[in-house]
Amino acid sequence: MPSLCLNGTSLYYEELGTGVPLVLLHGLGSSSQDWRLQCRQLSDRYRVIAPDMRGHGRSVLSKTGYSIPQFARDVQALFDVLQLEKAHVVGLSMGGAIALEFTLTFPERVERLILVNTLPDFTPHSLLDYGRVFFRFSLLTLFGMKGWSRFLSKRLFPHPEQKALRKGFVEKFSKNDPTVYRAVQSALFVWNVEARLPEIGCPVLVLASDHDYWSVERKAAYTACFKNGQLRVVENSAHAMPVDQPERFNTLLRGFLEGRLLKDVKHDS
Repeated sequence: MPSLCLNGTSLYYEELGTGVPLVLLHGLGSSSQDWRLQCRQLSDRYRVIAPDMRGHGRSVLSKTGYSIPQFARDVQALFDVLQLEKAHVVGLSMGGAIALEFTLTFPERVERLILVNTLPDFTPHSLLDYGRVFFRFSLLTLFGMKGWSRFLSKRLFPHPEQKALRKGFVEKFSKNDPTVYRAVQSALFVWNVEARLPEIGCPVLVLASDHDYWSVERKAAYTACFKNGQLRVVENSAHAMPVDQPERFNTLLRGFLEGRLLKDVKHDS
């Protein structure tokens, strides 16, 4: 798959299928590989495009630093080069922050917006928030990306039958450059667009896992700020919903893109 020179950096992306463009934005420390189950399943009807954000995956490291607005400008440049007048945009975690920033900055480019296990405000507000930030940076400093990857893998994929997912996650995630990881994390911690959510007029779907880092209640509160937003909950899922519940995720995504009424996806008994 190709790479593009955008905004002074080389950006790798995956593209599959034809039809209405569907852009998938990954989370912190991840890459387009985490959308592989969506690319395969959704390319029957959509032109699926999944970039590796700068400093991630097969894209090169940034020489000018990292910020959520910069990531959004990279997405805008990708739209221009690929001649995407308008697209559906999906963002997971950090990718959700980028998707929100992109939608607020370039509203005419977004048909429908899908936010997966993300927030419109990553800034710490309480002592508990600051404690979590300190813990993340401390663990990364003490044990490096390998140790941090092992810790995260157990939170993302906690079930015994998810051993292969844990192993694969550690193998990929531990390859991240720790300096880049800290820089992007720091960029997230100073980013906040919650007050601007009422500006977004396109249809918005917020997908929440019942075992995500952030509560369903927190996501319900900000979903209510959108002019045309809806929240759906997926049970028996942690933070990486497209990976741990791909079929349920794809069903909800298709339903929303096709304008069908959605229901919360329950765990099969």
